[in-house]
Amino acid sequence: MPCESGPSLGDHYKEEINHLTQMLCFSCQIIEHQCNGGMPCSDLAVWWKQHQLDDEERLREQQARVDRAATRRFALAKLTDEERRELGL
Repeated sequence: MPCESGPSLGDHYKEEINHLTQMLCFSCQIIEHQCNGGMPCSDLAVWWKQHQLDDEERLREQQARVDRAATRRFALAKLTDEERRELGL
């Protein structure tokens, strides 16, 4: 998962916060598996559910960027050198 802490809390702590978030995410995956899909702590369950939704959104955005880049490369590959010069590419 592309685990991140969420909203920016300042660049100074971002790397450490993201590392701790990754560790918590991994721990939640283990707890969820051991508890047959449940979370024993309600506060943790709320965080975990939101974190999973945030991860899904990040993955969708990442895939959309990859798709746009591939579409651009495919379209540019069709252009002749002259067409590229005319377009300033």
